[in-house]
Amino acid sequence: MRRIPLVVAAGLCLLVSPAPATAADAADASEPSPTQPEPPDEVSLTAQDASVFVPAGWVQVPPQAGATVVLRAAGDVDAQIEVRTSDSVGPPRQPNYFSTFHSNIKQAGFEQTSRKEGSCGPHDGTEVTYRGLIEGRSFQLVICQWTVSQRVWLVSAFYPRAAKQFYYPGFQSVLAESRFD
Repeated sequence: MRRIPLVVAAGLCLLVSPAPATAADAADASEPSPTQPEPPDEVSLTAQDASVFVPAGWVQVPPQAGATVVLRAAGDVDAQIEVRTSDSVGPPRQPNYFSTFHSNIKQAGFEQTSRKEGSCGPHDGTEVTYRGLIEGRSFQLVICQWTVSQRVWLVSAFYPRAAKQFYYPGFQSVLAESRFD
């Protein structure tokens, strides 16, 4: 398989001061800090009348070209969940939209290993799984695709194949807990 360069998003840095804890710190620990808000558990997509659930252990990062939302596994730049959506795509053009998307994945050197018609979370859709080698490491790419009215949705998970048990459940929770209208 052809090698594919990894896209590395800008890292998030959290600086923690090593100051000693005080009784006041312990008392304030239960209250959220106004300067460090808790990470959101969903990303609102106002233009699409949708929202994307952010599972525990995942953080939102700036999306790459074509993506609407990108979530990265906290502490692992090799695992991400990506949400893509289209503008209005009529039913006659929807199969071509999906076909073009999957052709690009195959051209990048990924090999399709399974295709399941049925459900993607609560949506009727198709789950397609690929595998690929990147710099000698084996990765898995899982894509769920469906349409709602005239809008095409593609939600994908990319992670090291050996770590499926850690990352696939997060992908499933994004599908189940998000609202894609």
